[in-house]
Amino acid sequence: MLKRKNIVSFALSFMLILTSLLFVGCGKKPEEKPQPTPPEEKRICSFSILNLDSEFPINAVSITVPYGINSATVNLENYKAVFIISSNSGGKEVLQIVENLENDDYSFTASDGNYSYKKETVLSLENSFFDKTDGEFAIGLCLFDKTDNYLEVPVMGYQYNVAYKITDSKIAFEIKNGAVIRNH
Repeated sequence: MLKRKNIVSFALSFMLILTSLLFVGCGKKPEEKPQPTPPEEKRICSFSILNLDSEFPINAVSITVPYGINSATVNLENYKAVFIISSNSGGKEVLQIVENLENDDYSFTASDGNYSYKKETVLSLENSFFDKTDGEFAIGLCLFDKTDNYLEVPVMGYQYNVAYKITDSKIAFEIKNGAVIRNH
């Protein structure tokens, strides 16, 4: 009986040591300003929203968006670029199609977590999209295959998940997070 207890005790100790080795470093404090990782630096599409921290009248929501599409790793003549807004319930609306994609310089640069863009646009959001007093939606800049007429499958892009709240006929936004889109 004593041998069996020693074997069980040894096995449990071994598993505990192995488990602790696997989780070394998991409690580290995150960086105050996260730096882009190499995959983020290789984003094809990127954008930021300048005036999202403003309050808007519910019938006139226009956001200013500097954006970029890097063509160094992708031949842009096979794609179309689109700003899209999607609700959590599955509704989707095209906000703007980026014209002249293959003949203009839409590039951007990333350095120390800061992005610099050559292009800027204003996106107008329909108030019918905000059917509740609060909710969430996603806004993205995506590349679609030129043959995808219904814009069903984004090949790559970047999107922000945004929360909204309507009070006294004004709407306010808050970015929840951002994510790279890759479907290839």
